[in-house]
Amino acid sequence: EFTITAQPNNSGEDRTGKVIVKATNKKGKVLKWITLTAFQKAAENGAKAFRTKEQRARSANNRRRIKELEAEIERLEKEMAALQADMASPEVCTDYQLMNKKCAEYEEMKKLSTEYSDEWLMLSEEEEQ
Repeated sequence: EFTITAQPNNSGEDRTGKVIVKATNKKGKVLKWITLTAFQKAAENGAKAFRTKEQRARSANNRRRIKELEAEIERLEKEMAALQADMASPEVCTDYQLMNKKCAEYEEMKKLSTEYSDEWLMLSEEEEQ
């Protein structure tokens, strides 16, 4: 939870001449110095525009992981489709042991795909907040 407060005695100008103010947490710790324009935008958005370095790093990691998961889910879906086509072939249909092996592979891929999808959903929801 952050509070953005403009404190004129601590305000100043940055190198470009823009007026700067400080963003503090509830305990008064300075989180960052921001431009007055950014301060005004933050006030309009309920001060959600400012995140700590750790929050930004976590968000970047989440976005990276989301992309990895999307690629893995797509790869698994393609492999599952190929495996389903293979399971429909006469050679596999007539070989009980081979069919069981293919079914086990398919179920393992399906389980992994579900786990990846659940993780993707959790991270996506976290990013929306």
